[in-house]
Amino acid sequence: MATTVLLDKREVRIRRMFGHIAPTYDLLNHLLSLNVDRYWRWRTTRLVPPVGTAPILDMCTGTGDLALAYDRAAGGAVPIVGADFCHEMLEPAAAKTKRARADGRISYIEADAQRLPLPNDVFQITTVAFGLRNVTDTARGIAEMVRVISRSSEQAYRYLPESVLEFPDGEALAQRLREQGLVDVCWYPFTFGIATLYVGRKPQA
Repeated sequence: MATTVLLDKREVRIRRMFGHIAPTYDLLNHLLSLNVDRYWRWRTTRLVPPVGTAPILDMCTGTGDLALAYDRAAGGAVPIVGADFCHEMLEPAAAKTKRARADGRISYIEADAQRLPLPNDVFQITTVAFGLRNVTDTARGIAEMVRVISRSSEQAYRYLPESVLEFPDGEALAQRLREQGLVDVCWYPFTFGIATLYVGRKPQA
């Protein structure tokens, strides 16, 4: 007899889970991906590079690896905000940022991806690396990311979630992005499809 197990995405459970693994999160990430995750972040910043000086938001930032990758890609010329609802994850993120001498350029806020305490149309790029699948209401999380991306034609206005395993992929996820108002949606498989970079543009008003 087949048994269906529904994933428990309640915020409290997820926050507690990530709080427990925060001290070993980076080590496990690198081990499980055989360090290929470093290449994925490097390629992401090349496929969707920062333009100008408008800020970048990294949602579900975890320990800040993608925020730091974008700081390097921008040569320290762009302010970056990392947001995560797990305080324990933000502690190593802040420590790594200080070691990289980027604490004056990258700031971190404790915030739920479904209710970002940020104004509309501010960021040139909004990113999420693997965290979108842990957001309880995926559509609401995407809508929040779209809300805070600037419509200015002078900025990159990009959105990119990476996703693996138990989450819609390919055209299914691309359609979810379109449903939230993004256009020119495309995706790039990384390492034989182990991870995928999705990119969409927020159109001008």
